[in-house]
Amino acid sequence: MASNAPELPSGYRLRAVDPEQDLAAVSALFLACDVADHGKHEHQDAWIVETWRSDGLAGAWAVDHDGDDGLVAYAELETYDAAKAFDAYVPIHPAHRDGPLLVALLAFLEVEVQARMRGAEVALRPGAPAEAGYFRDAATDLGFEHVRTFWHMERALDPAEPTGDLPPGVTIRPSLDPEDDETVYRVLDGSFRGHFGIEPMTFEAWRSDFKDGMYDPSRVLIAEVDGEAAGVADSWVPDGIGWIGDLGVLERFRGRGIGTALLRHSFTMLAARGVTEVRLNVDAENETGATRLYASVGMTERRRFQVYEKRVRAAG
Repeated sequence: MASNAPELPSGYRLRAVDPEQDLAAVSALFLACDVADHGKHEHQDAWIVETWRSDGLAGAWAVDHDGDDGLVAYAELETYDAAKAFDAYVPIHPAHRDGPLLVALLAFLEVEVQARMRGAEVALRPGAPAEAGYFRDAATDLGFEHVRTFWHMERALDPAEPTGDLPPGVTIRPSLDPEDDETVYRVLDGSFRGHFGIEPMTFEAWRSDFKDGMYDPSRVLIAEVDGEAAGVADSWVPDGIGWIGDLGVLERFRGRGIGTALLRHSFTMLAARGVTEVRLNVDAENETGATRLYASVGMTERRRFQVYEKRVRAAG
């Protein structure tokens, strides 16, 4: 713990996560939180590993307790621009939610942000399941405001998933690795600029962070209009469940059905590889109407996550 960080309540100990030793314990904590909040197991170990190896990880901590064998809490910070914003995740075991632990951990993260931030003020944005009323209450008391809601959506896949007809002038092809790296980067960067929580990345940073780990170029599709790259969709299959990672269409090509076509082709590709379920996360207030697009291809809401924000000023 940083020397000027708030102290945790008596009996709790904070330490840096050990990626080689703590995966099973963190996974068990996430499972307990999922069951308490949503009644079913949501978590996949691959996502923890992906986060820990990411260039955007600013810190990850585990919390032990004198009276418990496993972890009782976890805290995580991520940023791709330390001059603008830090994302945070602070799951707490259901048996430890009634005390002051969450307040202490949020205060700790604020101090950690101050130690890492570049500039006079940044946003600290912790996220939590919508069902987690304990988190909402504590965050509100500390001056955080609810700023965004994300939906976790899902859809079953048929083994013979149809792709449907392509829009006029549109073709879809698989990405060629590494020849298409700059094309994929350019389309995704251009598609998401200005969206909530998205900070621009250089091509070198994108390639370093996203092309390691779960990224698989054989599951990246490029939509072209008269030979010009217009949209990209990539998908992942951690622990056997399909995920649409990024789906982006450049603004000047929107409204032609390209996003729908990329989704349907992604579904067909995943189904052909034996995947029976596909999921994604989406900003419910996305200005491009993404939730309507996903609903139009049969995806339904599985659960919701709330994002809170507090402006953090530099220490001193």
